[in-house]
Amino acid sequence: MTFAEKWRAMFWYLQQTEAAHAQRSKRLAQWIAAPAGVLGRCSHTRTVERARESFRHSPLSWFVAITFVWTWSIWLSLALTGLHYELRIWKYLYVAGLSGPLVGAGAIALMTGGWRAGWRLVKQVFIWKVSPAWYALGLFLAPALMLGTVFITRAVLHEKVEIPTPPLTWMLLAFGWMVVRGGPANEEVGWRGFLLPHLLKRHNPFWATLILIPIWAAWHWPLWVLPGVPHKYWPFSYFFMLIAPISFLFTWLHVRARGSVLIAILFHSAINTTIHFVPLVPPRYPSLAPFAFWIGLTWAVTMLVIWTDRRIWFAEPKKELACARRLSGGSMQMAPLMLSQPPARNWVSGCPADRWKWRR
Repeated sequence: MTFAEKWRAMFWYLQQTEAAHAQRSKRLAQWIAAPAGVLGRCSHTRTVERARESFRHSPLSWFVAITFVWTWSIWLSLALTGLHYELRIWKYLYVAGLSGPLVGAGAIALMTGGWRAGWRLVKQVFIWKVSPAWYALGLFLAPALMLGTVFITRAVLHEKVEIPTPPLTWMLLAFGWMVVRGGPANEEVGWRGFLLPHLLKRHNPFWATLILIPIWAAWHWPLWVLPGVPHKYWPFSYFFMLIAPISFLFTWLHVRARGSVLIAILFHSAINTTIHFVPLVPPRYPSLAPFAFWIGLTWAVTMLVIWTDRRIWFAEPKKELACARRLSGGSMQMAPLMLSQPPARNWVSGCPADRWKWRR
């Protein structure tokens, strides 16, 4: 290379370096002169992204935190402010507190997956193509348990428990009112529409239910200090012993009904409506004995359900739960959480609904 060529190469390099330096200086000057709103939007975007990543990493922890903070802050505020429970504002705030699970599930779905994830969460309420048997169990299992408790109370204590016979119209109106006012529509989208499916990704139904029970029970605790509701007349230990077997029945209906939140709402509404009409628990009944009989009968039915369906309760989640849903008439599309991984090597499906073999 001649001296002139070396000189031209050095001159070209200096030009390129100066141009790059000028470009960097221009970008720095633009950033310094940028309005505060632009920088604020950048900072806000980074904060949202960090929050979204945190929600994706720990959805269950965030769901529990949001649900408890929302509900407890509203209900404890009602207890501390001393608002009378017959005021309309009290009723509105009470129902708003019931919406904690719905708010928690909706917030995480929207933050992690946008409107599509929110719609997928809501769509579980509209899973209605299930066997009529699950509708019958969702509507009439709770009344059957409480009526059975009435007969046990009469036989053991020789005490008469009045069974009201209101008009069918009143019962239907009370049932519809309980769907919204009593909590099922507000709660079940969160408990059985979000938390339970996420637990079933990692655990079989038995262990998933055991994890859910103390969370669901503890969430109700402010009701024991809130005026206007009957919970203060019930020992919390009795409530916990009742909510445990009921949670197993909720899980059983959820799995067998293809993850339908609608069935869970009907079952929850049937429980609350039956409590409203049948005087088995304080303060409508002076003794706790019928409450104890109700707990015992519910546990007996729950143990029977667990034993007869033990293949589902204690088996590997992704394989056996998908089999259960297909046997119940569910489609493969309605069990995405259970089919996220392929079967093991050389595994042959033992589900009677399968007509294929997986071999590698």
